[in-house]
Amino acid sequence: MRLASVVPDKFTFPCAIRACCGVLEVLKAHPLVVKLGLELDVYVGSALVNTYFKSVLVEEAQKVFEELPSRDVVLWNAMVNGFAQIGCFDEALVVFRVMGEERVESSRFTVTGVLSIFAMMGDFDNGRAVHGFVLKMGYDSHFEVSNALIDMYGKCKLTEDALDIFEMMIDKDIYSWNSIIAMHEQCGYHDETLKLLYRMLGAGVLPDLVTITIVVPAWSHLAALMYGREIHGYMIKNEIGKDVNKEDVNDVLMTNAIMDMHTKSSWNIMIMGCGMHGNANEALHMFSRMCGAQIEVDDVTFVGVLSACSHAGLVSEGRELLRQMKSKYGVIPTIEHNTCVVDMLG
Repeated sequence: MRLASVVPDKFTFPCAIRACCGVLEVLKAHPLVVKLGLELDVYVGSALVNTYFKSVLVEEAQKVFEELPSRDVVLWNAMVNGFAQIGCFDEALVVFRVMGEERVESSRFTVTGVLSIFAMMGDFDNGRAVHGFVLKMGYDSHFEVSNALIDMYGKCKLTEDALDIFEMMIDKDIYSWNSIIAMHEQCGYHDETLKLLYRMLGAGVLPDLVTITIVVPAWSHLAALMYGREIHGYMIKNEIGKDVNKEDVNDVLMTNAIMDMHTKSSWNIMIMGCGMHGNANEALHMFSRMCGAQIEVDDVTFVGVLSACSHAGLVSEGRELLRQMKSKYGVIPTIEHNTCVVDMLG
């Protein structure tokens, strides 16, 4: 364009700046903006702020913002979201507060940025306050705002609030489903995680790589190896996890989750099988080997070994395992574990 002697204008630069792939490119573009007298244009300024934050050049972004005489809501949003994306939550909230003091009306994009901050901070009190503002402004009809609310309540472990918003959404995109499924899995509600997955499939929404990475640990915890293999087959068939830009490369997190599901489920099934057939010593031996192989044990594993001890009357071994559950293995005893111990003592 410049070789053809066509001078870029305020409409050209925002696109060109956002297309910059690295720090050096944006640092080269900025002086040209100044040379052409466009440094005070709010659209060009917003693009510079966004791009500087992506490169974590905070001082440069702040300087551009402060030197602009006119600041619209898009520019303010760029500052709020820019700080939020690099983890500077306090700075983002300061900008949001100043925005209110200068009577700049927040948009739904401001709201999503602020909600993401309260989600990461686990601040549900301020999150609820923003939710009230969302309802007042009518922003709750927008996908991105509802999804941000689900994410905020989910990260604060307020499952009922998140579910209420989810159920009120007329249309749900893949992010909505992934957010609500992830919340249940993070809270340890593995059965509900899988129920939501099947409900998602029933609604005609196909899972993506994120969905699979979320739900595979649920199968691992529940030792539901058969269903896990079904979804693994679905992934292979639909090439989920393949990088279209590389030759047959699987996502590392998803691959690790699949391996964990197969490995942990196999050990848990063997331990349970030994216990049910009266081979308590073999179940304990398998448990010892599982720990020796540095495979993380879970609540299902302990149901298997405690049940084996109960059936064989191995009271001292069962008591010791119960004692070590939380202190050594970080597994919190549930009613299923306590029931095994009661049966064992009876």
